[in-house]
Amino acid sequence: MKSLVICLVLAILSTKSHALFGSSSSSEPKSNKKEFLENKISLETEKNTINIFEENVRSVVNISTIQIARSRASMFFDLPDQGTKVPSGQGSGFVWDEKGHIVTNFHVVANADDFIITFHKDKKKYSAKLVGTYPEKDIAVLKLKEMPKKLYPVKITNSDTLRVGQKALAIGSPFGLDNTITTGIISSKDRSINGVANIKINGMIQTDCSI
Repeated sequence: MKSLVICLVLAILSTKSHALFGSSSSSEPKSNKKEFLENKISLETEKNTINIFEENVRSVVNISTIQIARSRASMFFDLPDQGTKVPSGQGSGFVWDEKGHIVTNFHVVANADDFIITFHKDKKKYSAKLVGTYPEKDIAVLKLKEMPKKLYPVKITNSDTLRVGQKALAIGSPFGLDNTITTGIISSKDRSINGVANIKINGMIQTDCSI
C-alpha cells in the first residue's frame, strides 16, 4: 500500500507542476527560467515513459500456473485419478507473434501442468499449453489454445546497438495485478549469471530497473 500511495502522490505533483509551469509568461524573473526549463525537461521525460508504456503494455501478459495434485493412494497403487487443480505460481510473459506464442521464463512454468493467460484490461482468461523450453537459458514458450480478438506482438530490435547509460523500462504483470512499469538505465552489457542448475547464462543485459 505504501508504494501505491507514493505513486499517486507523484502523479498528483507532476500534474500540478505541469499546470503551474504551463501558465508561466515571458515576464517571469530570469531567476526562474532555469527552474522552468528543468521542469519542462522532466515533463518531457515523463511523457516519453507514458508513451512507451501505453504502446507496449498490451504485449505483456500475466501467466498463472496450475499443478494437478493426485492423491497419495492413486499414485501408490497406480489408480485412475483425475487429480485436483491447484494454483502453483504466477509470472509475466510477452506476446511473440500473432499465432499466439507467449515467451516467458522457464522458472515460471517449471513443474506446472496448465497455464492461464490474462491480458491488459481483458477480464477473460485464456488457456495455453507449453510448446517449448530451454532451461539452460531460462526460456519457455507457451501457445494460446484460444485467441483474443487481437494480439499485439512485441517490437523486436537489435540489442547490439544498446549503449550503457541508455534509459531502460521494465513492464510486467506481477502477482495477478494489472501491468506495472519501473524505470532505470542500461547498467552493463555482456554480463553472466547462474541459471537453472548453476548453468551460466552469458550475454545478459544488466539494468537497475526493479523487477
